[in-house]
Amino acid sequence: MAEPTRYMRFFNGLESLIYYGVATALALAALAALILAGLQFLQGLRHDLFEAILRFLDTLLLVMMLVEILHTINISLRQHVLTSEPFLIVGLIAAVRRMLVITAEQSQLVNNPEIFRLMLYELLLLGGIILVLSIAIHILRRSHGEEGNG
Repeated sequence: MAEPTRYMRFFNGLESLIYYGVATALALAALAALILAGLQFLQGLRHDLFEAILRFLDTLLLVMMLVEILHTINISLRQHVLTSEPFLIVGLIAAVRRMLVITAEQSQLVNNPEIFRLMLYELLLLGGIILVLSIAIHILRRSHGEEGNG
């Protein structure tokens, strides 16, 4: 019976090593994206402030997604449990991010009625996704007793 235990320890160690590698890559990507967002924002101030703010916000939301995935890996390494809430949060951030991109690009899409109609459908679908994910996060937190009083 000693053999399966040795293999289990080997694969647990290998799994942890892979998680550490992915976590390092995500942390570096988040840091690089944050630096790039700042540089692009400063350059964008010279041209179009509204566009610079939207691109900055878009990149910051991407950084938030990377950090939330990094948080999930951290939990997995510490507790050896995969939780669902961080994935719901990443989905929520991604939906909000997509909505921001669509609304930022709306000025170019309004001229074509067909594309505008499809854009409205996508915004409606994203709004529904945001609502469902928010409710799921609320239910999940309530079921674990993590909801605050406010």
